[in-house]
Amino acid sequence: MDEEEVIMESPEEAIKAPRDVNYSLLGEGIISWVGFIVFLLGLGSHWLPGGFLMVVSLICGAHALKTAPIYTSARIHAVIGLTLWLAFFSVISLLGIFARFQH
Repeated sequence: MDEEEVIMESPEEAIKAPRDVNYSLLGEGIISWVGFIVFLLGLGSHWLPGGFLMVVSLICGAHALKTAPIYTSARIHAVIGLTLWLAFFSVISLLGIFARFQH
């Protein structure tokens, strides 16, 4: 059987299978959650505007999630970063809704 014709039968086998690491996508996945941490700590306020940092980290996370193969570290980092951003936006939205109904 040719190497190109090998079909993975389960996710466990896919995880164990050797593959090349795409460091560009891995970097984009890491940027998605590191950007969130820097944004949250306010460290980007002096050198980078918060909105720019947010947009860049969201775009990097979305691109890594879209293009990285499944069961890779790039995709896992992207999911972590995008989940942090989703939780942040949800909390801010809920705080705004509760503040609106307090008056």
